[in-house]
Amino acid sequence: MVTTRDSDLTLGLDERVALARDADVNIFLSIHLNSIGPDVDPLRPRGATTYYTFPHAKALAERIYRHLSQIGLSGYGAKTASFVVTRQSDFISVLVEVGFLTHPQDEMFLLDAAFRETIADAITRGVVDFVQSQR
Repeated sequence: MVTTRDSDLTLGLDERVALARDADVNIFLSIHLNSIGPDVDPLRPRGATTYYTFPHAKALAERIYRHLSQIGLSGYGAKTASFVVTRQSDFISVLVEVGFLTHPQDEMFLLDAAFRETIADAITRGVVDFVQSQR
């Protein structure tokens, strides 16, 4: 496993992808916290979303989303999108939005260290399910 950040520093998206490519990864996960603008009702959007660009990453995005839903972060499902980090075709790449900082309940979940561990476990279970399905 390679992490692109282990402290609060700025690292560009292209730099993150380059690090993954240099490490010859098979799977790249970009994990984020979502938010909305001031013109949207903060009580509406909540929960997780996973994004992928290419069909070969769809199953991974779906498995991760399923596990996040099982811990109470149902949201918007697995969706296609063309983000810098998901447009890589030389490895499977998924962007994970684990919840909305702007939703009070999601914020409470995200501030709880034990629940953040639960989120990490759910993402890990999704990856393990995906890898096992490829055998």
